[in-house]
Amino acid sequence: MSKKKKILLILIPIFMTILITFFGWGISYEYIRNLAVKYKFNLLVIVYVFVFTEILYDLGIFFILKGIGTFSVRWYYFLKPQKYYIFRQDLKKISFDFKNKTVLIGFLLNFLGSTLFSLYIIWLIFTKLPWFTWAISLPIFYNLTMSVLLRIPIIISGSSKDILIRSAKLGDVEKLITIDKKAWNSMHHYSKEHIVSQIKTFPEGILCALVDGTIEGFVVAEIINYDTTNPDLPNWYKITDNGFIKKTHNSKGNTLYGVSLSVLPKANPKVSKLLPEAIGKLAIKYNLKQAVLGGRIPSYHKYADKMTAEEYIQAKRKSGRPLDPEIYFYQKFGLKVIKTIPNYFKDPGSLNYGILLVWVNPFFGKPFSKLWSYLFKIK
Repeated sequence: MSKKKKILLILIPIFMTILITFFGWGISYEYIRNLAVKYKFNLLVIVYVFVFTEILYDLGIFFILKGIGTFSVRWYYFLKPQKYYIFRQDLKKISFDFKNKTVLIGFLLNFLGSTLFSLYIIWLIFTKLPWFTWAISLPIFYNLTMSVLLRIPIIISGSSKDILIRSAKLGDVEKLITIDKKAWNSMHHYSKEHIVSQIKTFPEGILCALVDGTIEGFVVAEIINYDTTNPDLPNWYKITDNGFIKKTHNSKGNTLYGVSLSVLPKANPKVSKLLPEAIGKLAIKYNLKQAVLGGRIPSYHKYADKMTAEEYIQAKRKSGRPLDPEIYFYQKFGLKVIKTIPNYFKDPGSLNYGILLVWVNPFFGKPFSKLWSYLFKIK
């Protein structure tokens, strides 16, 4: 399908909605009030029903986002809409798994919120008003039909794969070792001792993503003290105790440090999104000031003869995206690139460079910390 046809398919329903709504609801307030007096129905009741259905609609969205485990990051986008306004775009990619009771409740509330008011108004028109006023119901019928039709793909997608984020267990160790090897090839390998040490040191800091019960990726984090006024970061081996985190994890620290992210090459695409989001939720839960990590710039070796590493992390494509795909990936989660870190990690593609990335917790130090902790907890 051509780009023009796609644009038309989007614009025509919008135009029809505006047109029908304009003509359907282009009745003066005085006329509606006179109808209410003449045919004995209460305008205040209509307002109450409208407010009630709007509350249902918004509660539904809240439960859906809470159930799929993405509420925290989306909330953060709302706080800074001018910079991270991608909420609607991401909703299209959400998997509405109706096995999850919270998601199912949210969907039903949202559906009721989007249809009950229309049904009430249609009932009012056909029971209280004369036949020549029934044309008023046309835009309401249209809105009701669209509410149902737009949710059909969501209902169909309700049988999609279930993705669960949970803390790793000692019984997961062998599987995590296999995933780590496949994700990092020859660059980096965790041993059994590494993962056991990570789980015993900070059990909540090693999180797995399970797709239909099978682990397809995991992320490791630790808590450290980090001074934002002195943005230098030691190399990966020093700051993570060579990956064991036993000597470097500090439960009284102010920062969540991302140790590693390992995802199977053929994993569900949402795994790579949900695991970093889970790290953000963990930082909120522990009321930490920020999350910090040293990222890769795996394509830098292709440009090293043309620019320095500092120039490379600032370079953009014609589309405006960062030149390095990893940087673009991090920025989608609100992480800010601070600087390069020479000799950070043995990585041929990055020429051993790392990049310092920081995400500031928008809820740090805010009132109702227990409420935020509950809202952003990991299953």
